[in-house]
Amino acid sequence: MRNIEISDSTYSELAKLAEPFESPDSVIARLILEHGASFEPAKDRTPQNGRLFSNREIQERISRVASKLTPSKLHELCDASYSKETFGINFPLLVRLPVGARQEDKSNLVKSADGVNRWTWKFGFISDGYEYAICTQWYDYNDKNVKYWLSRYESEG
Repeated sequence: MRNIEISDSTYSELAKLAEPFESPDSVIARLILEHGASFEPAKDRTPQNGRLFSNREIQERISRVASKLTPSKLHELCDASYSKETFGINFPLLVRLPVGARQEDKSNLVKSADGVNRWTWKFGFISDGYEYAICTQWYDYNDKNVKYWLSRYESEG
């Protein structure tokens, strides 16, 4: 099997093709399968290129911790400035809608102003009457902030 490296701009373009619950990696797999080629997803979920975490691991672990936080702390994690300061990301860590929101509203919420899916419901959770989606935009320079945040909250749980 051969690994394929893609640029950040190509990855962003793939994100535009993604369904609301789909990652750019899943778009690649879907497109390969739709065109009749064989595809075997990588079983190794270890981070690549010297990263501390894979994007999936960040989303899973932060969601697991966040689902146990207080409403006021979750409110902070929905704030773009707080998320930038805490994680170094350019979007709010979490976005939320009241439980029972229409699917169309959920699909629209995970898209940024430029129409790109920036959050996912795949690792979402429900707390205090709201359903939360988590940011998908993680890069190597975010890893140290994520590690610090997780070390503070995972040790408490």
